[in-house]
Amino acid sequence: MGIAKWFVNNLDTVERNLTRDLISVAIADEEFAGEEYKTILEICLEEGMSLTEIMDAVRGTDKEAGLVEIDTLEEKKNYLLHLIEVMSSDDDYPSLEIHVIDFIAKKMGVTPMQILSFVMDDIEDGSIDRDEGFDIINNFVRYYAKIGK
Repeated sequence: MGIAKWFVNNLDTVERNLTRDLISVAIADEEFAGEEYKTILEICLEEGMSLTEIMDAVRGTDKEAGLVEIDTLEEKKNYLLHLIEVMSSDDDYPSLEIHVIDFIAKKMGVTPMQILSFVMDDIEDGSIDRDEGFDIINNFVRYYAKIGK
């Protein structure tokens, strides 16, 4: 499957979806910073993916099949926070990257307020540095204000 088809087709494993979405956020601003690459690898390894599985997901050669559904709000939160982690890894918050995250969140049934709440939860529990967390929130709020949400 070519890279263009890979991005427009529904993928059939959580690993492929996560890898696709992490890369989509990273390249949305037409740059792929070293920090973003490193963060993607760290997230995939944290999620239990081997380097082989990561490369298979990128190439579209993994053998697992079945519909991927992220059911619980906690799973959606973790998924979206991984995307936000990639976006913020280079201390840049381009509207295009936020747009990709917002688009994915909408497909999951997650509202803009829930996204902001997820970040606030991570600030409160210390998973995200307070200053970085508020930078993320401010950039999301600016994005939503700009598009009229």
